[in-house]
Amino acid sequence: MEKCKAKISLQGFSDWISPHKGKRWLIAAIFLLIFLYRIICLEGFYLVACLSAMYLLGISLSFITPIMSNLEYQEQDNPALPSSEINEFKPFIRKLEEFSLWRHSFICIIISNTCTFIQFLDIKVPWPIFMIYFLALCIGTLKKQVSHIHKHGYNPFNFRKSTINFKEEVSSI
Repeated sequence: MEKCKAKISLQGFSDWISPHKGKRWLIAAIFLLIFLYRIICLEGFYLVACLSAMYLLGISLSFITPIMSNLEYQEQDNPALPSSEINEFKPFIRKLEEFSLWRHSFICIIISNTCTFIQFLDIKVPWPIFMIYFLALCIGTLKKQVSHIHKHGYNPFNFRKSTINFKEEVSSI
């Protein structure tokens, strides 16, 4: 019964915060700053921080990556197939929606903050090794993602609503 009440209250919070994008990200940023402050002050939990950063990098990449359509999968298997028209409108559909990105990020940050209170998770490792590894991972994955963006010609950061120019459409008919 208590589990059901907790689930209903979490769903209620999720429903309440859903339309407030700025507030959501502000809350997540505050908890992230608290986590980073604890890492710096405690001078430990570098493994927790690195694992959290890798998870956040992975879900961020899912956010800027489009879902591939069945046609694109077929073109990868057999590139000799004819492709679609160049001017065909294909909306950018993300693998991970913005609210899901926030939810996964927020849960990761809360779990990471909680882990800083558990002493046996403070595994002593040299932090420069994790920093170099994470930077190399970021550079490698972002380089791959940017080349994918250029290859397929999409913009994952365009948050404006797209409009159709009807005058141009009518004149081309």
